[in-house]
Amino acid sequence: MAVYKDVIWVKSYKGHDSTAQNSIWHCIKMLSNFEEVKTDIDGFDEKSILRGEKDFYTFMETLYQDMYKNPDKYIIPSAEYDEYMDSIDVDMVFSNEHRGDVKESKLRIRFQQAIKFYPDYFYQLGLAADELCKKTYALIIQKTKFNQVLKTLEYPQIKKENALRLNVLADIGIGIKEINNKYYISCKQHSKMFLGLSVLTSAPESKFKYLNYLRLDYKKRLKSKPEIEDIKMTLENEHSDILNSLLPLFDNPKTRYSVYPLSGITSSDKWKVDFSLEKTRVFGFYAGPGFLSILVFFKNIEHLMQVINTLEKNNPELFEWFRIKFRGCDKRDCPRNKTIMFGNQKKNICGWTYSSKVEIVSPNKNDVKKCITLIKMGMT
Repeated sequence: MAVYKDVIWVKSYKGHDSTAQNSIWHCIKMLSNFEEVKTDIDGFDEKSILRGEKDFYTFMETLYQDMYKNPDKYIIPSAEYDEYMDSIDVDMVFSNEHRGDVKESKLRIRFQQAIKFYPDYFYQLGLAADELCKKTYALIIQKTKFNQVLKTLEYPQIKKENALRLNVLADIGIGIKEINNKYYISCKQHSKMFLGLSVLTSAPESKFKYLNYLRLDYKKRLKSKPEIEDIKMTLENEHSDILNSLLPLFDNPKTRYSVYPLSGITSSDKWKVDFSLEKTRVFGFYAGPGFLSILVFFKNIEHLMQVINTLEKNNPELFEWFRIKFRGCDKRDCPRNKTIMFGNQKKNICGWTYSSKVEIVSPNKNDVKKCITLIKMGMT
């Protein structure tokens, strides 16, 4: 079993039998805790709706668990990806953040799209459905709309196997019956689950609607954005504890935070959060199950240079740590790169992002203490 260097864009087994299983595990960890909410669906009683919420949550959670145990059953391929990653020098291939690997990306996207097919199938059904059957709780959708749903799910890397994936869903209890050019879609084991699906997909349009659906977050479906506590619940305890030690620095009425919407919940998707003081970024982090990266921002290049010079004179230990952690840009032909000096060492600030920041991947307790000092300097 391979263990790769912990780099953001490199996916590894990390204790699982395959990268696909690592990605499915990530999806499971990203689910919210189940919490029913009272809501109205015309023609259905409250008790049935609440049962429907539980049914859909249980169905999806069980689906992910079975996908994890049997990825081949769900046509989720990552063997070729894993073999390829075992055959290359990861540190060499990904040493430059501007340089990607086309083959790695293509193979990774393939199994991630295969995972996404299943939750996306139900999401698109929920959006396109015409009604719910009052007697059987089946989802009713016109045949033409159903065909359009399938068209939407023809992701380039996996569309040839989509018919097989529909057969898998049939095998686990999702039935489709055609009556008068309409499809009635039901589930044997979780008969009211499409009521629960409707609660999520009927939420008002927002940039977090899809994310709330993927996380099966009934409670937050009407909120404008996830809260920090929601994010911490998806993290390992050690990473949550690190954030707990940093976040009090921003307990200030002038501080605001922004959460960026995720396009999915597989292992390629990480929470991204920025904290700003008077509209200037001062801190941020990328986080997800098994991963944390924290960022300290400075107002501009001049401010960054002031901090570097102050540390060099007054705090050599922190200066040396900062010099090592500050990853310069190796793209020499970038016309916007700016050169700064760490003592007698030159480093380039990336011209593509043009941001004065330092990023610490997988920070330990010692890193956090040093970050606190840098954050305070960055906020002054």
